[in-house]
Amino acid sequence: MYRKDYLEREFEKLGLIIAYILNLKKENKAFSEIELAAKTGLRNLFGEDFDLETVEHDTDVNEFTPQKQQALADILFELGITAHQQNKPKAAKRFLSQYLHMLTLIEKNSTTFSFQNLSNKAIADEIMLSA
Repeated sequence: MYRKDYLEREFEKLGLIIAYILNLKKENKAFSEIELAAKTGLRNLFGEDFDLETVEHDTDVNEFTPQKQQALADILFELGITAHQQNKPKAAKRFLSQYLHMLTLIEKNSTTFSFQNLSNKAIADEIMLSA
């Protein structure tokens, strides 16, 4: 029961980070502010060693549950899309590349199929080709 409660709290925290990012986007905040909020929230959740810049090289990410990997992928996708919308091509490419890496892990570790991931992957691929 303790493990289940812990996992539920972790998912709630990830959901709050995503909600906060989406709220900042809605308020038309600068990308740098949105990126800082995501980095701070993820470090608070995963520890000070967590580096949003190098998710694809972080071996701890491989140990996350598929649900946690999905939540992190959603955050990376939102950051990539926001960077693209705010004309920050390097940041968009960096975050969408990490998003695509996370999708590879999710597809390997998860037993469910997500149409949203399929749609988001097509969007990310298109942006990556144009960047």
